[in-house]
Amino acid sequence: MGGFFIFVGLIALLIGIISLIKPLHFFRITTRKMGAVVLVSGLVILIVGASLSPVEEEPVAEPEEVVEEEPVAEPDEPVEEEEIGEDPEPEPEDFTNVIAELEESEVEQTIKEDAESDWEGDYEMQQYQIDNQTEAYEDLLVLDIDTEVKETVLENAYSDWGFDFGMVLYEYENQMDAYNEIQALDIDSDVKQEILDDALDNWGNDYGMVLYEYENQVDAHEKLN
Repeated sequence: MGGFFIFVGLIALLIGIISLIKPLHFFRITTRKMGAVVLVSGLVILIVGASLSPVEEEPVAEPEEVVEEEPVAEPDEPVEEEEIGEDPEPEPEDFTNVIAELEESEVEQTIKEDAESDWEGDYEMQQYQIDNQTEAYEDLLVLDIDTEVKETVLENAYSDWGFDFGMVLYEYENQMDAYNEIQALDIDSDVKQEILDDALDNWGNDYGMVLYEYENQVDAHEKLN
């Protein structure tokens, strides 16, 4: 019903507007005043029609229920148990074999030159010395230098004898034998400990002399007592 009034009102409104400009005699509107009346009438009819039209209420959207997802329990990661009371193993230290640091070509040349200088014209002795020095050099190369003591003893022997590898090997072996004997000493009294400490202070890492002084001093002390 409201739609009909709206339609009529719009037509009347349109006719009234046109008649204000030029009266439409076809609709028996002879003056602009009559056109204004038709315009107002059409506006009133339009308002009435609009009031009669049912207003469609837009459905109010109900809020969607938010479904809370329950957290899925993740499997616990295995925790590595720390071993109590065990210290981590220390990383092995690297020690240097001073002989292995030498240039092999330089070693061979020096051994040959020293033999020629020591035994000029005696080729048999030259070859003998070259063989002995080369063998000693090769023995020094394969030494297992796994402690600071061994590293220091070898460096001292090389410092004393240079490219005389026979003497370097001889001193190294004698010093290590003396060191091992010192480690095995039966220090069963304060006097012996004091004698050993004094010998170490006097000779440092010359273990041959440390052992020599210790044995002589202990022997002398025992004779006196």
